[in-house]
This record gives sequence, C-alpha cells and structure tokens, in this order.
Amino acid sequence: MLNYLETQTPVIHAVEPRAHYEVGRYVINNDERLVHNNSGTKKQDIVRMFADEPTHVVYEYDLSEALAPEFRAAISEIHTLGRAGDWVFAAVQPELPDGKFDSYTPMHGGSVSLRVPGQGSVSSLFAHYQSKAPVLFRNVRYAKNPSKAQPRTLFSLTEPVPAQQATVLVAWIRHALMTAGVKGVDGHENAAPRLQIVPLPTLHFNDGMIRRVALVSSDPALIKAAESKGAGLRMTDNKGGDRGYLMPAEFDAVCSQYMSPAKRWVTATPVLQSGFHNNKLSKKAKLYARMFTQAGLPQPMRVIEIDGRTDDYKVSVKHGHDKLPRVRLLVEFAEEVPGPITLGTGRYAGLGIFASK
Repeated sequence: MLNYLETQTPVIHAVEPRAHYEVGRYVINNDERLVHNNSGTKKQDIVRMFADEPTHVVYEYDLSEALAPEFRAAISEIHTLGRAGDWVFAAVQPELPDGKFDSYTPMHGGSVSLRVPGQGSVSSLFAHYQSKAPVLFRNVRYAKNPSKAQPRTLFSLTEPVPAQQATVLVAWIRHALMTAGVKGVDGHENAAPRLQIVPLPTLHFNDGMIRRVALVSSDPALIKAAESKGAGLRMTDNKGGDRGYLMPAEFDAVCSQYMSPAKRWVTATPVLQSGFHNNKLSKKAKLYARMFTQAGLPQPMRVIEIDGRTDDYKVSVKHGHDKLPRVRLLVEFAEEVPGPITLGTGRYAGLGIFASK
C-alpha cells in the first residue's frame, strides 16, 4: 500500500512552530567523568515547540475511497518518523483537519526544497536497515502558500501539434473525452461547471509546438473524471485518422509558464475580441474590462496590444468566430494571478491563452 503513495507528490500542510531553539547533543562517555571529552565536536539539534493544535502536519494524497480502510489500518501503526527521534500519532482523514496551516505545493521554481519518496523508496528503507544500502528519494521544489488556482490535470501528447492548430487539437481532445463519457466538456450547459481544455505551446527557442495540455475546472470531480478517463486516450481527427494519445504528465518548466502565479502575462495564442471598437482608447478600455470580467479575472493595471502574426492561427467559422478581430496582448495585474489565464471568445477553443512574462 505504501508503494502506491510513492507514485504521488503530496501537498503538505503544516502548522507554524510556536518557538524553536538549538541544543547541543553529546555522545555518552559511559564512565563517571563529568566533563565530556567530545565537547569540541558537539552537534546542534533544532527543537521546535508547538502550541496545542491536535494536528501538526498533513500529507495530502489523492486516495480512492475503496482503498481508505486498508490505509487507515496501516497508517495507524506508524509511531515514529525520521530517525526515530519524532514520536507521532498518524491517521487517515477524509478532509483537512481544523487548524491554521501553511500549505506547501509542488511547483517548479518553488523556494523550498523537500525530500519526497519516489519509485523504490519504501523498499530501499528495508534494504538500508539490513545492509546500509542508500535510501532512495528525490528533491522536489515546493511553493509556500501559493495563490489558489483552479483544480487541473496535465497531459502530454505523443504527437506534438503546431500552436497554430490549437483549436483543432482542442476539438480532437473534446471529441475523445465526450466519447469516453467525461461530462462538462461539451459546454452546452452554461449553468453547470465546465471542463476547459488549455493547450500549452512550448515557447522556448521559438519552438511553437504544443506538447502539453491542461484540463481545468472549478469542479474537482470533473478533473478526477478527466484525469482517470483521459490517461492513454486515443485522439482522432474528423476523418478518423490517428492523432496520438494523451499521457499523464508531471508539472515542469513549460507548465510553470502557464500555471504559476505572476503579475505580467503575454499571449501565447491570439485573443479573439468579443466585440468591436473604433480605436478610441475609452471604448477599447471598456471592451477589455468586459472581457476580463467575462473570463472571471481581476481587472489588470495595463493592457497593451503588441505586434505578432495572428492570421496563421486556425479559427472556427462557427458563430462567425473567424470574423472577429485577433490581437496579441501584454497584460499586467496589481497582484500575482495564478494561471491558466485565458481571455476572449476563443478561450474554450485554445485561443487567448497567456504565458507569464
């Protein structure tokens, strides 16, 4: 069962210590001398004092309800952590307990580096006990209390697609998910939570290819269904041609460009304006203000139209989308905003996607 947890990188919630201080640690002399011979090589330990919170640390894993009883029984047997210096009482809880926690989330570029189990970690612990073999682990960057972002799941494409074909890719994925029985992806029920398909073009070295896709929704249940049914999902074009598969992906530098909180954002695919203006600054400002409101985003401090080709991007002719103006934008918010940032009429079709600047 513990091997199952090796496949996930947990979110960690921890209370802040009330106080901490260093103490000297000595090796016992095993005689009656009062002076420690090893006082010059003493080691320093950090002792942390906590208030009366019933829970100090929570490791958040994605665990199916069917496995919960077995995990409850196994976790209840844990009584020490680390090098047998920390005594603990552990239990499986369906929700985060009450308390004031700092949250540490796996994130590329995070300021905190933590050791996390990986494939083979549990087995290596037993091997270390028997023969002093090295304990396997991996270092993961964590962000402390990052801005709240919508639930999401990440996939990679076995066959990359040019960024100019983002709307075509979204159509392939939408059709495959609908065929697999994933709800909320067709967009027909405006009042219900919606599953958004967000292609993530690789921008480094002017690559311009889409190799990763994020599925985003305000409803975690939709994300769980998409994550489960989307893994290994085969895509086809409108003629039935094979277009590769969706494969589960880890959060990496490319995903960070689109997901991590930032103040400045620039379009990776052009924005379809949801209205027209006559180039008067006041009317243009009102148009963009309405577009940000419709997308559920805070109003930015600045919106600047920038140069860049837009006519080579595929745009659906449905509802006259191909007649709408296409622009590239640089926007700046007063505070950091988590991604993904999508704007304009085509934001559910792979257009209007922003990357952090």
